[in-house]
Amino acid sequence: PAFRGHLLAVSRDAELANVTLDGSADWGIADARSLIYAKAGTLRLGEGVTLRNNDVTRQAAYPFHFGGAVYIGGGATVEMGAGALVEGCAALSGGGFACNGTLVMDGGVIRGNEALSRPAGGQALAAGYGGAAMVYTNAGKIVMNGGAIEGNRAEASGGGIAQPIAFKDVEPFDGVEIHGGAIRDNYAAHTGGGLYVQASNAALVDGS
Repeated sequence: PAFRGHLLAVSRDAELANVTLDGSADWGIADARSLIYAKAGTLRLGEGVTLRNNDVTRQAAYPFHFGGAVYIGGGATVEMGAGALVEGCAALSGGGFACNGTLVMDGGVIRGNEALSRPAGGQALAAGYGGAAMVYTNAGKIVMNGGAIEGNRAEASGGGIAQPIAFKDVEPFDGVEIHGGAIRDNYAAHTGGGLYVQASNAALVDGS
């Protein structure tokens, strides 16, 4: 069945393995939120974890229209390991992950997610950034060491990863590090099919 709110909220160190969380997006619930809200501590997404089929684009409450699969709060860390999968989720930005905290991707696959530009609750706001993942505050960070980000879509910019500065008057910061893995076959309607880093923000890319 469909759900309202988060399926899981995590406030301490935890690890998931061999579990599927499905948002039943086809039910069209207006106030659905991300499948997981990482509030504090470190959450490890391990072998056999699948997060899929969740749509938060109708959610009117800022910032919960961000992060179709996982919303990472300030001070929290989510680690994604080999055998984990995030697919088929949608948000106004950060189709898979929205990062006010830290996402460390050591393995796994983020695929087939979308950042859509439709307004939430009648609000006209910047949207459509980061089909797979978006970092949007100077407390947020994305570190990619391995895995694959593929086949995601953004109606604005950053089909794979986006680091815009169009949210909450955030000052420029270094929020993206890419040391390994693959970013491929993603699409953005405007700029940055794979990676979008806006204005004077900076990204570190040293993988091959």
